[in-house]
Amino acid sequence: MTVVADSSPLVILSKLGCLDFLSRVFPRVCISAEVHHEVVIAGGGLPGASEVSKADWIEVMAVQNPTGLYSAQRKYGLGPGEMSTILLAKELGANAVLLDDYRARSWRRRKGSKFWGASVCLKPFTCATI
Repeated sequence: MTVVADSSPLVILSKLGCLDFLSRVFPRVCISAEVHHEVVIAGGGLPGASEVSKADWIEVMAVQNPTGLYSAQRKYGLGPGEMSTILLAKELGANAVLLDDYRARSWRRRKGSKFWGASVCLKPFTCATI
């Protein structure tokens, strides 16, 4: 099973001390180069940056059609992280997509894709109850 994750789920799980939960649930976790940049480079020093950079089980991959990425961003009004996550998931034939952005999840739903995400709020929980 392959999952592609956007930045917010990675940051949220890192804040909770549960990032490794993903590696226990999904045999293959991929992020786009854009998501990696958002979390690790631009987000350096913020929650999630160190955890994601050290997670050797997270595979960073480039979207195969960067021109298509930029045109899709303009067309659908999504950020580079969300749009690259969606396109990478499509390219890989991912089983699940971890998105928290409502517009991105709505777009994926209209396209008939499976996704995992949260848009309202997270109740307090521990890694054992996720």
